[in-house]
Amino acid sequence: MKVTCIVEQPRNEPYRVRYEPSTKAFIKTEFLSLMYARNFMGVYGWVADSGTPPDPHFDILIATNEDFAAGEIIDAHVCGMYLREDGDHKLLALADDVICASGVSDICLSQLPEVLRSNFLGVY
Repeated sequence: MKVTCIVEQPRNEPYRVRYEPSTKAFIKTEFLSLMYARNFMGVYGWVADSGTPPDPHFDILIATNEDFAAGEIIDAHVCGMYLREDGDHKLLALADDVICASGVSDICLSQLPEVLRSNFLGVY
């Protein structure tokens, strides 16, 4: 399934970025980013039109080799999901650049090349 997403946490950003809905701005916080600490090769954000943080919305981790800034829009293909005990589930997806570079034809987490699968599984 292809979805359109809003980037909240850029790749290679050591500090957590949060969305401030009252100003529609992305603000770098003093907190360290989990995605950065766990070497996730992509961005974190939410599915557009699913709501906006902090209101209910669908979170998504997107594997990409491109450097997207907070607030940028990216299309991605859902390949899995973290079902968390706290109910704060996370979708997992691949950006087009990763699909083309890896030659993935079956966009399913269990069928991904080991480097992609282990990168997703290493976050949580």
